[in-house]
Amino acid sequence: MSKDGLHELRFRVLGTWHERLKGLMGPVVGAEPVALVPCSSIHTLFMRCFIDVAFVDADGVVLAAQRAVPPARLLSARGSHQVLERPMRKGWWPQAGSMLVLRREEVDEV
Repeated sequence: MSKDGLHELRFRVLGTWHERLKGLMGPVVGAEPVALVPCSSIHTLFMRCFIDVAFVDADGVVLAAQRAVPPARLLSARGSHQVLERPMRKGWWPQAGSMLVLRREEVDEV
């Protein structure tokens, strides 16, 4: 957390249907947080780890958030535009009612 109370989280955006379906399935070690866009529901079927999840509307308001979601679950939030996921870990995570500033950075492909 910075001295002004703001938190910065970086996510890899998953925008295609196939990318969103896969989400965080697969190897867990070193998995980076992901943003599924557009998305209003997720599954944790076939996951190998617990995950932290936040459902965010188009204005950046967190509609629902859960920590340590186990495998084999289905979750959704009406009005969600995107879902943030990361392998479960300690540290700050948005809560329902939080306002997020979402900024998309373009990355140069090498």
